[in-house]
Amino acid sequence: RLLKAWNAKVGYPIASFQLEQEIVNINYYGCNTLEDYFFRATESLSTWRSGNASATQKIESLKSNISYVTYYLDINDLNGALAWLKHILPF
Repeated sequence: RLLKAWNAKVGYPIASFQLEQEIVNINYYGCNTLEDYFFRATESLSTWRSGNASATQKIESLKSNISYVTYYLDINDLNGALAWLKHILPF
């Protein structure tokens, strides 16, 4: 649901059904928390989109923004991580 919310926020660069298919085909071995699943799904999304440079750019931007979230979580700055999540997701 989080990735579908992101997808809607940025104008549906990935067809909804295609996004669902990509998400269910990801290997989630070792994921235990919602955070783990969300980060694994975002890092596993394919950035290559046939003939759709805008979609590729939006997915690359998502991955870049997620790296900021994980950085702030690593340094225990929850406010920084939340600020980046608010940038990504429609809160």
